[in-house]
Amino acid sequence: LGSTNATGGFVLPNNLVNDVIKPSTQIAIYQNLLTVRTGVAVRGVDQPYRDTAPARMTVQAWGAAKENINETYGSYTAHLVTIARVYDVGKQYLRFSAGSAEEDVLDELAKAAALGENYYIISGAGTAGNNGEPYGVITALQNSPTSYLTAQTAASNTILGSAATGFAKMLGALAGRARQATAIVVNAADYWTILAQGSDNAGFWVSPTGGPTGFSVTASGELKYWGIPVYYD
Repeated sequence: LGSTNATGGFVLPNNLVNDVIKPSTQIAIYQNLLTVRTGVAVRGVDQPYRDTAPARMTVQAWGAAKENINETYGSYTAHLVTIARVYDVGKQYLRFSAGSAEEDVLDELAKAAALGENYYIISGAGTAGNNGEPYGVITALQNSPTSYLTAQTAASNTILGSAATGFAKMLGALAGRARQATAIVVNAADYWTILAQGSDNAGFWVSPTGGPTGFSVTASGELKYWGIPVYYD
């Protein structure tokens, strides 16, 4: 409304001396990691998937009938949803804020959309109905064949409980299925715990001079494990 300082009066031109101060917000990272399909005009889609790794071709005798393979697929049906939010901004506030209100509202909407996109892609509950949450990657995997799940549990101050060990186990499981990871995503708290993991004797596990190696940091500050970028959300 802009009728009081708490409802926007602080950002009116006479009082505004700098940009609105707001905490930094997690960016949307999955658009760059996932295959994004646009222009889907239906309420749901069927996502076929393969349970098994591809098998190698074999030598076939000259002139003999060649190997004939039948593929088998599973199917995951997802309903599509809309995330949306409306800000009701007073007309006088818009007129007197000289663009500050619009700028702030658009910024808030963009951040809210990014946070919503991140959450539903990873942790959507998969509730039923057209108005329910879609399944996120984690919640879908929890309901999938156990062959997709790999567990690693050990004390965090041991090499066995280090992120290096966990990452290696995950990457090895993918390699066993003839797949190669393009990125690793961890939650934000675990990401920074990883950087401080270690023991009093060995030091940080991410240090090349102590504990398991394989970690590197690019000039832009991006953490990598054996060349695979590690993101947090």
